[in-house]
Amino acid sequence: MAERKARYTTISIPRELYERVARLIEDTGFRSPTEYIVYLTRQAVMAIEADRHLIHSLPYAVGRDAERDPRSSDNQ
Repeated sequence: MAERKARYTTISIPRELYERVARLIEDTGFRSPTEYIVYLTRQAVMAIEADRHLIHSLPYAVGRDAERDPRSSDNQ
């Protein structure tokens, strides 16, 4: 029998970021940080699909060693 693919997969994020998102979404109607992160990811993917040039204009650090945004106030 062919192996069925799961409907969902796991993406790991730093626990500190997960906890920040949990605090951020309090009293917003989102049921969990996961639900909010999925919502944000869908929004970003739709925007990038609409304009492929967006992916090159996003302000993020390049490289696997850059875990945190250097602009974040937590890094100061």
